[in-house]
Amino acid sequence: VNNEYDREDWFGQYINTIVEGFDPHTYYFAPEDKDKFDVSMSGKFEGIGARLQKKKDQVKIVEVISGGPIWRDQTIEVGDEIVKVGQKPNEEPIDITGMQLNDAIKLIKGPKGTSVYLTIKKVDG
Repeated sequence: VNNEYDREDWFGQYINTIVEGFDPHTYYFAPEDKDKFDVSMSGKFEGIGARLQKKKDQVKIVEVISGGPIWRDQTIEVGDEIVKVGQKPNEEPIDITGMQLNDAIKLIKGPKGTSVYLTIKKVDG
């Protein structure tokens, strides 16, 4: 059993399995997933311009999106690990080691034009 999924995740999988048998064009969104869908469709929130992947307990950069914020900054590269995330320059950043990927992404994304402060472990040490 994968510990990454909580009760709500399993419920969504269960409902979608049943619904797919009746109508392949219908999909159940859990409340949090619906909120993420609405935000992604509105374009009001923006990320760092990278595709992230969880590897063991670490959140790693697996792709830098051309034209995105970290592509323009050129200090973060594929293979780097995001260790901590802060929303304000003077606040204690949150350690995201072991955090579910979606929860880490919530901390990283924000309204367009706002800053996020990342503690990075470089791929080359």
